[in-house]
Amino acid sequence: MLERLLRNAEIRGKDATGVCFTDPQRGMVIVKDGKPAREFLRDNKEYEKERENFPAIVLGHKPQRKRQQVQKIIKTIILFSPRNLE
Repeated sequence: MLERLLRNAEIRGKDATGVCFTDPQRGMVIVKDGKPAREFLRDNKEYEKERENFPAIVLGHKPQRKRQQVQKIIKTIILFSPRNLE
C-alpha cells in the first residue's frame, strides 16, 4: 500500500522521494533520494532494508508545510501509534 501511495504522489513532482518514521531504539529514521518514486522503489537498497521496520501509520505531507506543523503532527501520530497503545 505504501509503495502505491508513493507512486501516486509522484504527480506532485519527480524531484525526490522519501519516507520517515520513528523507531523505538534508533529514533527518527529517514530514507530519501533525489529520484522519482518509481526509481526510488526499484533502486534504493536502504529503502528495501527498512521496509520491515515501517510502522502501521502513514502520514503524507505537502512540501509547503512549516516544520513546526509537521513536528506537531508527528508527535500526535506517535502518541496514537499501535506500539504506544499496547
